[in-house]
Amino acid sequence: FHADCGGHTSDSAAAWGGSTLPYLRGVLDHFCKRKNSAIWNFALEESDFLTTLNLDPRTAIGSRLDGIRILSRDASGRVLQVSLIGEQTIVIRGEELRAVVTAEFGARTIMSTRFDIQRESRGLTFQGRGYGHGVGLCQRGMIARARALHSPEQILGHYYSGTTVAKLG
Repeated sequence: FHADCGGHTSDSAAAWGGSTLPYLRGVLDHFCKRKNSAIWNFALEESDFLTTLNLDPRTAIGSRLDGIRILSRDASGRVLQVSLIGEQTIVIRGEELRAVVTAEFGARTIMSTRFDIQRESRGLTFQGRGYGHGVGLCQRGMIARARALHSPEQILGHYYSGTTVAKLG
């Protein structure tokens, strides 16, 4: 589960790699979108971004940042791959970039991988929507569904495709 999908959840493989689990497939979530999904911005100086990238071996590109490009997105709009161009050019998963930046600046910086990047004269601005990895149950959408009197079985069935709720024993 996560806090806010921004209107669409993601497949587990998109967030974490590997194979998508059949019950963790991305789904459209009109209820989250309807309840003013979290929209956020995070700006930082290019020099701070470069320093942060070089702190982690997954994102170390050397002494300069020549460019940053989003290469691919999943069906929900979350960033799957980013190219970091510097002395070395690397391609990393969007979730890895998010992890590196939030480790240095905090969880409320790049709040999800559903973002765009604006490069400006002195820095970068990440603009996005949602909060969390986006896989499985969206807490904001679930609360809106519960207030609309959806049953627990309906709510869980929406977020966890193909599952059922049953009593054990």
